[in-house]
Amino acid sequence: QLLEQAKVSYQIVGSEGTSPLSQMMNLVLFGDYTSYYLAILYKIDPSLIKAIDYLKEQLKDSKL
Repeated sequence: QLLEQAKVSYQIVGSEGTSPLSQMMNLVLFGDYTSYYLAILYKIDPSLIKAIDYLKEQLKDSKL
């Protein structure tokens, strides 16, 4: 509903797998490949992920 209200086009993607975990991992992999190829398509370096770098710094500085 949120995507429709914002007039964002989307497509529902199914997943293969014999368990919920394998289905989830299948979708994560699909998302990773999609992000990678879209970055290549738009001439963006897919290895630069500022949000992940920020999270790594926060975790490194925490006492967890």
